[in-house]
Amino acid sequence: MAQRIVLLMAFLLLPSTVLYSADLFAIRAADATDQKIVMERKDTPQGNTLKQMGAFKVRKNAERLAEELELEGMEPVILAGVTNENQEIYRVYIREQGGMTHADNKPPQTFVKNISSEEAQDSLPPETPRKLVQDPRAVQQESPLLVVRNFSMKEYGEEFSENMKKAGYLVMIREVPSGNGQTTYVVSAEKPQAQPGSTVLSGEIDKPSQPVITAKTEPPPPSPDIIRETPGEAVSERLPVGTPRERVSGDIFGKRGGFVHPFLSITEYYTDNVFYSNDKKDDDFITVLSPGIWLAVPHVYEKLLRIKTSDISPGGFSLSRYKPDEFKRYQVYLFYNADIEKFAKHSSEDVVNHKFEGFFQYNLRGGLSFEVMDQYIDSHDDRGSGIYAALDKFGTNLANFIVKYAISERFELRVDSSYFLVNYDKARNNYRDRYDWSLSAYTFYKAMPKTRFFIEYEYVDVTYDKNILSDSQEHHYFGGIQWDITAKSKGSIKAGYGAKDFASATETSNDFIFEAQIDHHFTPKTSLMLKASRRTTETDISTTDFVVSDTVELEYLQRITAKITADIKLSYTRDAYKDEFTYGGRTAPLDDDYYFGAFALQYKFREWVFADAGYIFMKRASSFSDFDYTTNVIFFRLTGSL
Repeated sequence: MAQRIVLLMAFLLLPSTVLYSADLFAIRAADATDQKIVMERKDTPQGNTLKQMGAFKVRKNAERLAEELELEGMEPVILAGVTNENQEIYRVYIREQGGMTHADNKPPQTFVKNISSEEAQDSLPPETPRKLVQDPRAVQQESPLLVVRNFSMKEYGEEFSENMKKAGYLVMIREVPSGNGQTTYVVSAEKPQAQPGSTVLSGEIDKPSQPVITAKTEPPPPSPDIIRETPGEAVSERLPVGTPRERVSGDIFGKRGGFVHPFLSITEYYTDNVFYSNDKKDDDFITVLSPGIWLAVPHVYEKLLRIKTSDISPGGFSLSRYKPDEFKRYQVYLFYNADIEKFAKHSSEDVVNHKFEGFFQYNLRGGLSFEVMDQYIDSHDDRGSGIYAALDKFGTNLANFIVKYAISERFELRVDSSYFLVNYDKARNNYRDRYDWSLSAYTFYKAMPKTRFFIEYEYVDVTYDKNILSDSQEHHYFGGIQWDITAKSKGSIKAGYGAKDFASATETSNDFIFEAQIDHHFTPKTSLMLKASRRTTETDISTTDFVVSDTVELEYLQRITAKITADIKLSYTRDAYKDEFTYGGRTAPLDDDYYFGAFALQYKFREWVFADAGYIFMKRASSFSDFDYTTNVIFFRLTGSL
């Protein structure tokens, strides 16, 4: 560890261009010609430079990264050499023409094989590009222990830092003034005490907390710490932001840290319409305490499971779980969160909600992997939905099993199976108790390294405990595309045909269904997320059959400063109930339009504590005016986490 710290400090003291040292690497000519992997040498042609993308002890891993870079239109080069300990090493570079900077190319997000810290370099002379000669799928993949990158633009340095932190690295950014009056941003990322079996996480970038009332809290996302210095000034020894030592009492969980993460959120909000009434509005102040804890083995620093379920969704999932995060060999994850709601005036509305979830994932070397996931929720229906003013409490449990098998480099098969149980507390809702069993089969084709096309078939069997609502079977047929091209753009779109067959009648419903989830980062500080869907859901009114629901949700995130983030969220949902509905002596179709708007500002005091405040507007416009309402909410929330 002392050697890694010394080397890291040495890298931080280097100027923006890291020079090649002949004392560190010996020239190796073996296999340089026949395998199109060339030896390292000192002579660098003018007008061209190389940018290092990774360093590997295993040649196949270097070839795999080079193939991905080649498919993305880059010009990869592999240089073969040996360390001063006489160990083989293969470095992967891409060519940069004269005048281009490191910021002109997106930073890599995939690193493949562990090497020692003393083996990391940032710039070496160009050589002849190689071609992929083998399929390295069976090779174990790990991350380099030390990565150093230079950027001419601060935004690209921060974006690269966030990606590396999500991958479990300890990151530091240094501002170094250059001789021409410009500034270079040097990013140093070190893998903390890498050991066999440690996790490489390539999950999605964490978003600031959503402006919701019952704060299902997540730890705040890490951000790089900028250290400014004058030329020739020595950098004091300090750990980068995000290390266990800089987290509150982080050392109590062990030197490595990252295994146990407690958190607490306190939300205070005011609403002008507690019961979501059309004409008799009553206001109140509500306090929500949200304690929780999550555990991960191997250790990671962010919440891993990001799924949304609903008691009215056949099969349980509100949106498809397209591509679960993948880890090296195995991952264990457990999470618990409680929301304790206390009303100042209407104590009868006090409620405690619980959420427990976890998963276990194991990946075999031959391309086969499986995952077991379970989520239990003890909660209540959203106030203002259905036709009852009273609170409807329920419990759900979703068990999900996923098996994936990579047939080849481009083709992958996946099978999902789920069991979803719904149980309501009150006798008036017994007709809604049910259990669903679902089975999905996917075939994926990787057209490009970060783009996959797929076809999907899903079967859902819905069975009710009481013979009031009819049992049904649903058949869904989809075609779609997934992409995760760069840190700027990722998403999934699928569309198809859905059929719902009822067991107690010959009636069949056939509908066009689709789903879109898109996350685009215009800049490292600005992002836009879009979610849209058309699907069938189970009804919450006993005299109707089911609901066709159309939803669109738009969220805009803007990082104003290093500590302040703005969040704007808009959504619209239309629920069309099937079969006639009778209420107040009137019989007609029931259609509900829900409008939602929210604005919030988040202020980050430290890496482990932040506050957010904002305003929420909700409106229901129903074809039966008795169910109309508008609600205004002002809230403030304080969150701390380790």
